[in-house]
Amino acid sequence: MKRVNGIRKHPVYEKELKAIHKWEEDRIYCKHGLDHQLEVARLAYIISLEEGLMLDKELIYAAALLHDIGRAMEYEKGIPHEIASVDIAKKILNNSDFSEEEKMMIIEAVGTHRDTVFCKIFQSEEDCQFGTEQLERLKQVLFLADKRCRNCFACEAADTCKWKEEKKNKEIFL
Repeated sequence: MKRVNGIRKHPVYEKELKAIHKWEEDRIYCKHGLDHQLEVARLAYIISLEEGLMLDKELIYAAALLHDIGRAMEYEKGIPHEIASVDIAKKILNNSDFSEEEKMMIIEAVGTHRDTVFCKIFQSEEDCQFGTEQLERLKQVLFLADKRCRNCFACEAADTCKWKEEKKNKEIFL
């Protein structure tokens, strides 16, 4: 996990994570800091293992650590966080040991993590619109893990949350 720890220790990542924490300090809804990022990473990895998707653990963790890193930019400047996250991820990944193909996969997964189009676990290679089967799988597990890691059933703010009722996790599931 050397490359993932390189992301975590990167000065841009640390700066953005602190900014997210400051913006969300008094937030009553789900937060987007390191705890959330690691929860998404772990759940995505479990999904990958259980579904036999054969995704590289470091790719999953890298995408999960970076998927919400643009949240402070959304709060500050109104830029959708998935767009801001892509820009920030590019800066961080430029100084990493990930290959160019891996960087592209991580960046695309980060940029599409809010899109329900990628919510299908199984797709034939012919159905993949944006690249390799591995890329599609990475996008799918990141999307699913990000949505499923929320414990709406135990949240004190669930009644005022902006998530639609049908999207809220009302039970524990994988």
